[in-house]
Amino acid sequence: MLVRVTLAFIWAVALTVHAQQPLAPSELDKSYQFAWNYLKLADATKSPDESASNLLRAIAQCDDIAKIDSGSFRPQGLAAHCYYRLAQLEHAPARRRDLVQVARERFDRAAHCPDVEPACLREWAEMLMAECDEPENAAQRQQLLGETRKVCELGLKLPGFTGERARLRRGLGTSLVLLAQSANEEAAKRGLYQEAICQFASAGEVESMANTPRLYTHWGVALLEYGKLTNDRQVLWQSVERLLTALENDPHNLEARYNLVCVYALMNEPDKAMRNLHICLESDDAGRTYYQAAARDPDLDSLRHTAAYNEIFGEKTPSSADTLNKSMIYNQ
Repeated sequence: MLVRVTLAFIWAVALTVHAQQPLAPSELDKSYQFAWNYLKLADATKSPDESASNLLRAIAQCDDIAKIDSGSFRPQGLAAHCYYRLAQLEHAPARRRDLVQVARERFDRAAHCPDVEPACLREWAEMLMAECDEPENAAQRQQLLGETRKVCELGLKLPGFTGERARLRRGLGTSLVLLAQSANEEAAKRGLYQEAICQFASAGEVESMANTPRLYTHWGVALLEYGKLTNDRQVLWQSVERLLTALENDPHNLEARYNLVCVYALMNEPDKAMRNLHICLESDDAGRTYYQAAARDPDLDSLRHTAAYNEIFGEKTPSSADTLNKSMIYNQ
């Protein structure tokens, strides 16, 4: 069972830290090493209590460092990481939200430091993306996605290694796809999908990102949705290529597999669609996520008259209003 870390405990630690004297510059490197060591201990332990305790010690070290290294992003970025780790240990929704908010504020402080690096913005964006499944209403989710987009765009303005920039482009593309799925106007959807495809293509040019399942899955989804909007079969075939690339590198990627089913169904390739649907359903989760999706997804309308489909689902009339969010699994 995960430990419930209360904010009262964190505030108590913070008060203790504030009472300490600032570090001498000569002690800075040693304090950074202490902070990293506490983080490593938090990673290594199987005890949630010990993990939380070590994360709090790391945060205390970061706060000490920030007093004499106020212009550096490193103590703020490391503290943000630790606060988010604490949030992941927290069960109570209200306290978890408070910890996530503190992490967001620390990342924001880090982003305003002159030496901030793209990796810090990338981690901030990944945290925001992971939190997109948590909000209770669509407005909160849209706010998180909008913030993710801005953080990725800010990170891409910074000089840095091509690998980190490629990850930022992948994150930006992912946020654009999710924003497009909830956009009301068709023109807005097309623009967002087009931009997402461009970001994925740029990320795919970097050797360290080439053929990574996550990139090619999301790229395939963007092409699928854009091809549907434009009724462009060539774009749909490009989606097939990207999704097959994702599956070549990760045959158990159910998100890529299900979207491949959708593309084949839209391309009137029922045998290929059903073959991949069978594979997908054989590995479905306990909640039968993909079974439930396939029973109502309008993309599969061309399969509903086939004997193979009805052997699985029976004679059902799906509701076209109930659609699957095909890019909902982005925190892998």
